[in-house]
Amino acid sequence: MTAADAPVHPSGQVKVLYIAGYQRSGSSVLANILGEQPGWISLGEMRVYWRVRDLPQWHCGCGDPITVCPFWTRVSDRVERERFGWTKDQVAQLSHLTRTRHLPGSWRRNGLDRLGARLGPFQSANDLLYRILAEESQSRVLVDSSKALLYGQLLDRLPSVDLYVLHLIRDPRGVAHSLARRTARRRLDPRRGTLGLAMLVEWSALNRLTETWGLQMGRRYLRLRYEDFIEAPQHHLNQVRALVGEVPADQGLVQDREIVLGTHHTVAGGPHRHDRGRIQLATDTAWTTGGTVRRRMIELAGGRALRHYGYEAPRQWLRGFISKALHVVGTVANRISSSVLKLILNIMIGRMVGPSGAGSYYLFESWLKVLTTAGGLGLPAIVLRTVSVLEGNKERSAADRHLRRSLYMAFIATGGILALMLVASPVMGPSLLGQTGANDLLVLASLGSIFAVATQLIARAINGRGRPNLALALENSAVPGGLVLVLSAAVLLGTGLKLQTLLTGYVGMAIAAAGISYLVWRKGLTRAGPQEPTGSRYPFHSREMATFWILGLVGALTANLPFLILPQLFGSAEIGLFGISFRFVTMADTVNIALMAVFAPRFARHFAQGDRRALRWDLRESQVYGLMAYMPFVIAYFTVPGAVLSMVGPAFTQAAGILKIMTVGQIVNAATGPSAILLQMTKEESSLLRINLPCLVLLAVSVGGLGWMYGLVGAAWGYSLTVGIRNLAVYARARVALRVPASEDGL
Repeated sequence: MTAADAPVHPSGQVKVLYIAGYQRSGSSVLANILGEQPGWISLGEMRVYWRVRDLPQWHCGCGDPITVCPFWTRVSDRVERERFGWTKDQVAQLSHLTRTRHLPGSWRRNGLDRLGARLGPFQSANDLLYRILAEESQSRVLVDSSKALLYGQLLDRLPSVDLYVLHLIRDPRGVAHSLARRTARRRLDPRRGTLGLAMLVEWSALNRLTETWGLQMGRRYLRLRYEDFIEAPQHHLNQVRALVGEVPADQGLVQDREIVLGTHHTVAGGPHRHDRGRIQLATDTAWTTGGTVRRRMIELAGGRALRHYGYEAPRQWLRGFISKALHVVGTVANRISSSVLKLILNIMIGRMVGPSGAGSYYLFESWLKVLTTAGGLGLPAIVLRTVSVLEGNKERSAADRHLRRSLYMAFIATGGILALMLVASPVMGPSLLGQTGANDLLVLASLGSIFAVATQLIARAINGRGRPNLALALENSAVPGGLVLVLSAAVLLGTGLKLQTLLTGYVGMAIAAAGISYLVWRKGLTRAGPQEPTGSRYPFHSREMATFWILGLVGALTANLPFLILPQLFGSAEIGLFGISFRFVTMADTVNIALMAVFAPRFARHFAQGDRRALRWDLRESQVYGLMAYMPFVIAYFTVPGAVLSMVGPAFTQAAGILKIMTVGQIVNAATGPSAILLQMTKEESSLLRINLPCLVLLAVSVGGLGWMYGLVGAAWGYSLTVGIRNLAVYARARVALRVPASEDGL
């Protein structure tokens, strides 16, 4: 058959099947498969032909340079002989106007007409080109996979072209993954290799515009998903044949999703246009496991577009993320609310008893915390870890037995401390607190520690059951909340406040908090329903308890050591100034304790499951939340420290410099997250102890030495630097402990 005898449309037009859509959608593969049919030819992306036809480095799909390819040489020679009124350089220049960037102008009123008139030589050249292509290839249908919407609309205006549009769509998550791989390999278009949002906007807009054009095309338009074609290739090939008026093939071109591809003279396209021989059609599923962040962002931002084209946009991960975020935010808000109560309490105390009375109160509170930790015997961390595991196994009766045994041991220990203080306080008071008449302060602190440790143990058990907000409220808000109410009543009644009355009220509130906590725990057991005795026992190993006890005691001393040393250097008024600054900056500890309530059970469960990757993710997540929660305080403390301290009273504003200095160390505390809790939950207590003991000595030396040389400012610098060093060391150890061994790297 000669070129003159090539089959053409009855009207004299050339049938062109135009594959429209977005890049990286599988058009090169589909076009070559269509080109295997008798009377069909795959030409590739013809929109670039005029720009590459004379480039010796540009290769045809057959493998030869386009300037020496026999097929394209014949086409080029005929175009040169038959062209009239235009030059190839002029057409190559005008071809740039068919790019997508010029698409918006074509959708204005008469915009396509004006563009077509401007592209007169280009249109004339293409009209001649497609007629020559049909004759030289002796094909009934030319397959053009240019995909560009504007170029396709211009083809539809050519007199010799009878255009049919195959709108090919691929899942945008797969498109984004493919573009990201190309970006990494060839360093192209880096904006598409990140979160895929720019790609998603283009993908959605171009596919919607192509769909609108298809409605105008009527029966000459067919929409096809690439994934559907791969699942049933022969069925969809027959649909495409019917689109262009061809009879469905009797014998399948594709058997069991396998096809043998020959040589195709494609002018441009994806790398698969060079494929030859037997190939297996398969959907690219690499995107389902890679690029998780990119995939989630596309699902979040493009859910409606995905569903419009029949793709699933799962939102379970989004609901889970929002639920976890709200849980963390709620817990942090709960902890911050308890800190706000403590702050209000400190403000009220400062205004009612002045710096000197506030200093004595801070000494009482510090000793109460140290004695609570000493009497706790390391049991709070053990209770939290054990109850978390038992709760995961639904062994609530065993959890209750474990808590009662822990309370029994703690009562014996704190009772012994109270007896010791009753006997030795006349001697210990002046030597420890640097003032006479401090006997009652130590006795009341010992009495309060009995009920404080009980509240702490019960709250940790409630936390391990999955109720962190309730646990935080009981452990941290009950006592200060009750005291705020009592002091508010005293202000309203116009009665004065004595230090002894304040400390006695504190102990009374501690008793009430312990009772309420126990009632809440028992009520939770009742709601959980009857539990069958399982016989599960978690023995208290003395070595483990000793480690936790020493660890907790070192931590308590580290947090309160300045108040154990300062009485030897300063009076109550100076301690009050230091103490109010200390209370403000330890809002970072507030954040960390809140994060501990959320993440400690997760740390324990993931460690029990051996999932170190999850532990690393939990730690990283807790750091983000910690910095976000503490940043407002940092801004306030550095910009308006005087205004912050003036809430307590004018006498406290002279501590503004101390507040700034101490904030530095607490920034590090917030940024490193609850690393210490992670080490405790992953049985790295000994590592934590090896860090805390030297830091405790460093804290005593730095606070005492710098305080003796430079006063309160020196003590503040000693505290801030030691806190920063300690938290960085703990975080570094946590990172080392969470390294994934090489044997697990493939998991």
